[in-house]
Amino acid sequence: MRNKGFLTTSLATVMLYFGVVLLIIVFFFIFKLSKEDTTVRIDSYASDTDKNYRLLNFMRTQIEVDGTMMNMAELIALYKEDDSKKGIFKQNLDQFIKDFYGEEKCSVVCIDGEKFSSAGCKGRLHACPSESIKIPSYSGKPIGISFNPDALALSYADIRVGRVPK
Repeated sequence: MRNKGFLTTSLATVMLYFGVVLLIIVFFFIFKLSKEDTTVRIDSYASDTDKNYRLLNFMRTQIEVDGTMMNMAELIALYKEDDSKKGIFKQNLDQFIKDFYGEEKCSVVCIDGEKFSSAGCKGRLHACPSESIKIPSYSGKPIGISFNPDALALSYADIRVGRVPK
């Protein structure tokens, strides 16, 4: 008997081994190059997380309004329905900032673009931070809220002489 397929089988085996080695080398270089390109730094997101955590604490703060215990989120929704609660909200905001951050601290809370600043911001300019959360109102329309306990506070003199941080 003649073994006609012997040469073909051994050639196919060698080509298979060569193909596997070549495939491993190709994948090695692909993953080595892609690993260098996909390095991502996430350090900048820590400050946003801290602000959101502080906002959550602010919204959950329990206060008493007209003999009823509620949290700040409920007071904000109540204030958006009844303008007479604006003074109560401002008083509770000042007390919260004073208790947690100190009297001299400049903190800003924005409710649908309306700024409320703490006593530490007197005579200073401050920006309204972008909305962090939305809470429901009694009318069903969402209320956008942002809280910046470390507001950038600049005096008018700082702006006139150009001492504005970038």
